[in-house]
Amino acid sequence: MPHPEMARIDSRSGEVHPVPVISSAVLAGLPSGVSFQHTTLSPGQWPEGHLTWHSVAVHRNQTKESYVWPGARRPVSGTPGLLDFIPAQFPFSVGWTEPFEVISLSISPDFVSEFVQPASPCVEFRPDAGFADPLLAHLLLNLDSEMNAGNPSGALYAESISAAAIAQLIRTHACAPPRLGVPKGRLPRNRLARIVEYIDANLHRHVSLAELAGVVEMNVFHMLRTFKTTLGVPPHRYILHRRVERAKSLLRDPALTLSEITFRCGYAEQSSFTRAFQKVTGAAPGTYRNSIAR
Repeated sequence: MPHPEMARIDSRSGEVHPVPVISSAVLAGLPSGVSFQHTTLSPGQWPEGHLTWHSVAVHRNQTKESYVWPGARRPVSGTPGLLDFIPAQFPFSVGWTEPFEVISLSISPDFVSEFVQPASPCVEFRPDAGFADPLLAHLLLNLDSEMNAGNPSGALYAESISAAAIAQLIRTHACAPPRLGVPKGRLPRNRLARIVEYIDANLHRHVSLAELAGVVEMNVFHMLRTFKTTLGVPPHRYILHRRVERAKSLLRDPALTLSEITFRCGYAEQSSFTRAFQKVTGAAPGTYRNSIAR
């Protein structure tokens, strides 16, 4: 189900307007304030209303939409790969005559504000329909592939892709883009030590980007940029490699079962741990353990 705080409000009644869903799948593990789903909608018409969250969607099938918003009527040919973006609180109506398949990323306004703090306390966006943005479409399609595969790369990977999509939306559709700039230089030595120690102390559980940003007293945008500049890889990849190194050490202890090692390295399922370990080392954990026991 979509996040309970994300809804479409009817302008006349003030009530939540139901979405005519044929089928829907939601990506688990994203932080509060972010939702991703793959939805097929039955033909329908939404009367004038607004969304409570910002929403960007990629068309997955050929269809025709007709948007109406203040000062504009926008007929859109829903070519696969094109996008629609509707900001929170923006009044619009829309209709479509055929089943409509979309993948969509929805973000709460509060989450966007926290993402760019202290550059701007509030980010306002402009709407757009039927536009092309290859980078943004690629990021959302990556999330869709990750969801369809059962999220094998983990929650932090999906969160990182979502963060990149939010940054792209801010660059391209903010009315007055906050001056995020590009962080220069590397993490100071004391902050680098702090974040590395924090990661190593928490390999057994999920760590969010917001947590990591708080450790080094930065917003998420700047933390992501400076982390990669300093260590050469983004946080999700660094944590993957640290977990695999932890697993290699634990696999030397014959008293520990693979299930115990799975949980100690932050994986809920042994299959996810096996995929991650094999991705880095080229060998399954059991095969690796046998090789070092010889």
